[in-house]
Amino acid sequence: MAAPARAPPTPTLPYDLRPIDSRPGGNHPVDIERAEAISVFFAIAQVFGALGPAFYGALIGTGSVRTGLFVGYLIGAGIMLLGGIVEVLIGINAEGKSLEAITKPLTAVDDAAAPATA
Repeated sequence: MAAPARAPPTPTLPYDLRPIDSRPGGNHPVDIERAEAISVFFAIAQVFGALGPAFYGALIGTGSVRTGLFVGYLIGAGIMLLGGIVEVLIGINAEGKSLEAITKPLTAVDDAAAPATA
């Protein structure tokens, strides 16, 4: 006896993956824009990470002359100094604080800007 035929499962999508037209208001959620920005910076970091071995290979060379390696250490120290200077100039006191205590969430609505209910 053959098994009874089953209907294929109905696909369901989470809220953020539904087509834009089927969402309330039809606009992009802020989470999608945030995820897109994170993915762009991640891709840039991957490119620099992929170039790292070639860069250090060129600095080391055959290993007989250590000048290239010294130059690499100077470049690394310069990047660390630059990062420290940026932190001193525009850094904020964020240790031990939640993100909401540091800045207002992107989706927050001011009480003054909220529409009045009649």
